[in-house]
Amino acid sequence: MTGQELREYLFSIRDLKYRDFTSKLKPNVDKNLVIGVKIPELRKIAKTLAQDEEYFSTKNTLYVEEILLYGLSIGYAKIDINTKLEWFEDYLNYANSWEATDCVFLGVKDFLKKQNQEVVFDYFASKINDNREYVARSGIIVLMRYFINDNYIDRVIENFYLVNSSYYYVNMALAWAVAEILAKYYDKGVDILTSNKISSFVKNKAIQKARESYKITKEHKEFLKTLKC
Repeated sequence: MTGQELREYLFSIRDLKYRDFTSKLKPNVDKNLVIGVKIPELRKIAKTLAQDEEYFSTKNTLYVEEILLYGLSIGYAKIDINTKLEWFEDYLNYANSWEATDCVFLGVKDFLKKQNQEVVFDYFASKINDNREYVARSGIIVLMRYFINDNYIDRVIENFYLVNSSYYYVNMALAWAVAEILAKYYDKGVDILTSNKISSFVKNKAIQKARESYKITKEHKEFLKTLKC
C-alpha cells in the first residue's frame, strides 16, 4: 500500500467525534492534522504495514495517524534490533506529541528480548536530554517501561538524575517514571525524592502519581505526602 492509498483509507474510516475528542488531548497539534482514527484500529493496520516493503518507501507523515502508523509499523516489523533502532531514529524526527512516543514505544516486544536489552538501553538513555521534547520523552518512557528491574534499576536512576529539561512532557514522563520506581523499589524511589537531584515539579508530580497508585501501601502514601514541596 502506498502512502497516498493509506491516507485515502484513513479518511474513509475516520470518526469526527473521536477526532474532536482526541484533539483536545494534544493541544500542541493542529486539529486539522488529526484524521480521527482510534488507536486499536491503527494497531491492526500497522501489523499489516509492517510486512509491506512498499509502505516504508512511500509513507506519508503529515497527519497524526500517519506518524503513529509509521512508528507502530517499525515496532511490529520483523527486522534486527539495530535496523529497528535506525528506523526509529528517523521516526523520532516526526514525533510531535506524547501519543507518538507512548503509543509506539511502550509496546515494542523486541525491546523485551534479553539479547537486545543492552543496545536498547544505551540508545534510549542517549535520548533523555535531547533538545526535542518528544525525543527526550521517548528516552525516559523506554527506560521506565523496560528497565525498572534488578539488572538495570541503578543505571536507570543514574540516567534520570541527568535529566535537565524545561519541557512539560519530559518532566511529566520523569514524574511517571519515579512513581513507577516507588511502586517497585520503594526505598530507591524515596532516595530519589530526597536527593535534591530532581525538580520540585517532578518531585510533587511523582508523589501525586504514587499516591494514586494501588501498588503502594497506605502507610507509604502517607509518608510520601510529608515529602511534598
